[in-house]
Formats: sequence, structure tokens, C-alpha cells
Amino acid sequence: MTEPNLFSSEHIELVGMIVIPLGSGILYLIWNQAQNQLKLDLVWEWFTNHGHELTGYKPGDEKRLGGRTPRV
Repeated sequence: MTEPNLFSSEHIELVGMIVIPLGSGILYLIWNQAQNQLKLDLVWEWFTNHGHELTGYKPGDEKRLGGRTPRV
């Protein structure tokens, strides 16, 4: 009887049925999380640069007002 090697049909089927879909799912979750973090970073960057037009808050107001929130 011959010993099964790494490239036997059973091993190839195992990789095709289990490892590849599992790895694809993990990669999808990592990609999705990275996209969400990028969106959050872009929203935060926009808000810190342009949000004062909506809220009246400008970076540094907390120092200038002694910790009080500005009245809008």
C-alpha cells in the first residue's frame, strides 16, 4: 500500500471544501473591518476640520473656555 502524499486527491478536496472557504470568510471580515475603520477615520477627520461650521465648536475651545462648553 502506498503512503498518501500531500497532493493526494483527498487532501486537495479537503483544502477545497474547508480551508479555502474558511480563509475567504476570515479575509472578508478583516477587509470589512478595515473599510469601516477607514470610514470612521474619514468622518472624524471631516468633523474636526469642517464640523465647526455646523456646531460652532473649534478645536482648542476647551482650553480657551477653561473646560466649559461653548454656548451655541
